[in-house]
Amino acid sequence: MENLIRKSNWLINNVSQKLVRDLPVGIRWNWRLNGITGARGTGKTTRMLQQARIWQKEGHKVLYATLDDFYFSTQRPFEMAKEFSQVNGKFLLLDEVHKYPEWSTELKNIYDLLPQLNVIFSGSSVLQIHEQDADLSRRALMYKMPGLSFREYLLLSREISIEKITLNTLLQNHEKWTQQIIQQFRPLAFWPDYLVQGYFPFFIEKERDYMLTLEQILKYVIEVDFQFIDGYQPGYGKKLQAILRILSMAPPFAPNISKMAEQVGITRNTMVNYLHYLHQALLTNNIYHSGTSISHLQKPDKVLLSNPNLYYLLGGAKADIGSIRESAFASMINPIHELHLHKQADYTIEDYVFEIGGRRKGLNQIAGLENAFVVKDDVETGVGNIIPLWAFGFLY
Repeated sequence: MENLIRKSNWLINNVSQKLVRDLPVGIRWNWRLNGITGARGTGKTTRMLQQARIWQKEGHKVLYATLDDFYFSTQRPFEMAKEFSQVNGKFLLLDEVHKYPEWSTELKNIYDLLPQLNVIFSGSSVLQIHEQDADLSRRALMYKMPGLSFREYLLLSREISIEKITLNTLLQNHEKWTQQIIQQFRPLAFWPDYLVQGYFPFFIEKERDYMLTLEQILKYVIEVDFQFIDGYQPGYGKKLQAILRILSMAPPFAPNISKMAEQVGITRNTMVNYLHYLHQALLTNNIYHSGTSISHLQKPDKVLLSNPNLYYLLGGAKADIGSIRESAFASMINPIHELHLHKQADYTIEDYVFEIGGRRKGLNQIAGLENAFVVKDDVETGVGNIIPLWAFGFLY
């Protein structure tokens, strides 16, 4: 236990404070059981340690531990939590929970039997968070940590501080708002860099090669995290890589599952399952028409990579620009709003309709539609129902 405390204190005392991120929907830190999921590299551990530092400065006893620590090879998390609570421990932060067998049962017991503890847990893989034997749904509040928004990227990279804007405010006042923004800085000077290497906060670590780090994370998710899927065959790692590379060079489209399966060398049902798992791992963004019942066996109506950086990593010069734009739009919308496909245009969000394109995109796709907008890349400002793509990067 003493070694865990020593590790915890060192990590808490040395965590970076350059950007303390708030989750897009906020988080109730004083709730007794909070879970944070999200793609690897998005900063879940950093945020947990930052919060631990805040609590320590307030005089609380805090312990951070990862459940893949050697300590837990012989000690149950519940027993550790019990010992911590006996010395007036208040906040317990558990990382990499999915790597411990029956982790959800351990969390359930901590919640039920140690009411004096507040627990925050996180897992880099979201593949099994919702598929455990113990029912955590009545106990845990679940949150997702997305990658950096364009707004957060600007704050970290250029120390440009801009307040968040709601979707409704943006749609109603985008002309005035974008004019105010360009009086402070020129968004298009930084937007291309964000699309290439700005979604993950490790870009600030100048000693690390961004693309190499992103590739290593991608391989780790496929080679390690996917092993926690029931029925997954490790030999299929190369198949998953092939699927992602095919998607990186494909235009936005309704996927031909049978053709993709043939290209990769797997069955159609396996392809549908793997697209589901890739989505759960936040490597792809599977989008459906409104009202579609989503399951492992339901093929997605459109598949995008989860963020534009992945297109440049996997597709390079052959990456499809249309897919990059739609991926950027979806990644900026998803943390806050539910996104669906539209039969005439590209997407619908609540009562609004959106068509995504480049500078020369016309208005034909939204003709006759109410509350419809064309979202254009490569433009600094918009007019009427034309809005620049970069502006959606300030929603969180």
